[in-house]
Amino acid sequence: MKRLAMLLPLILMVACQNGRTQPKGESGTQESAAAEADNSKYYSVALNPAEIAPGAKTDVAVVITPASGYKWNDEYPAKFKVEPPDGVKVEKIEYKQMKKEVEIGKAEARLVLPVTLADAGIFELQVKANFSVCNDTSCKIMRKELFKLPLTGK
Repeated sequence: MKRLAMLLPLILMVACQNGRTQPKGESGTQESAAAEADNSKYYSVALNPAEIAPGAKTDVAVVITPASGYKWNDEYPAKFKVEPPDGVKVEKIEYKQMKKEVEIGKAEARLVLPVTLADAGIFELQVKANFSVCNDTSCKIMRKELFKLPLTGK
């Protein structure tokens, strides 16, 4: 019994990797890719509108819709970081729910981004997000979710 008590902390440290977790996508296994894809069952994301006129500042909404049975967790301090590609200008890079920079509705959350495209073409706007959705029994926390959203300048 005494040996088991001495080995238990060692076993737990090895099992938990000494308290560290591996960042998403770095293990290179199918398991990690499957774990990343699993979050799509909790929400969907869309960009509205996806087509905008070059040179004109346009409000583009990133719309996150919780899956059936889930709702947006308005108590979680959601944060969004926009990573615009070359040729895309955004007014702000970071948005926070607690600063009322995210519109929360019953069916969705909307992050409105004033965007200007330099030219016509296809651009990929990236948004890194931390947020949470809940159902009646539990909440799912999404960390470092990466949305790759196509913008078309026409």
